[in-house]
Amino acid sequence: QEDGFSAIVSVFCGRISDAGEDPVEYAAYAKKVFACSPHVKILWASFREVRDVVKSIEGGCDIITIPPSNFGKLKNIGKDLGTYSLETVQMFYNDAKASGFTIPLGEASRQLVNQNGNANGSGEASRQL
Repeated sequence: QEDGFSAIVSVFCGRISDAGEDPVEYAAYAKKVFACSPHVKILWASFREVRDVVKSIEGGCDIITIPPSNFGKLKNIGKDLGTYSLETVQMFYNDAKASGFTIPLGEASRQLVNQNGNANGSGEASRQL
């Protein structure tokens, strides 16, 4: 064998996770069972999220299948969560602003807006994004 292995054991980790179980345990068990068979590789199958890359390493998998639609998300591994959160909030804000979405305010907010002279002219106070 040129590639050094002749068998792949597929552990459908996404489905295991969907059933509420920890797929890392199952992948690690498969790795242990085949530890004396270096020609057997363990495959993390049924990818669901970027965290599966980290989990597949924890489980000792040799191979992971990742759908092409998820390749772009891999760049977020290790990203600062504060920065990521700010980018996410900014994205939602920009989307809401572009849609012209408004949020009707309650009576207390309406009084506050009227005190500050910021009523929208319709008798209804609202917050324009």
